[in-house]
Amino acid sequence: MHTWNPHTPHIGRVHVHQISCCDEYQFASEAGVYFLLRRTEDGYEETARGPYALTARIWLELTQHHQHATQD
Repeated sequence: MHTWNPHTPHIGRVHVHQISCCDEYQFASEAGVYFLLRRTEDGYEETARGPYALTARIWLELTQHHQHATQD
């Protein structure tokens, strides 16, 4: 499983590139670094902060798993 930590913006503006169904996950970047966000009661948590390839792989894992879980 992935470790989720509180999201704290670092530098500049956060850009959201994709949003999963039901807005559960967001594929975002900030100053050339990519990460995934999910909304919590206290704001946002993030995981997979790093280069595009790493974040994209985890994005696919999370969104495909979510699609299969909702179809069952």
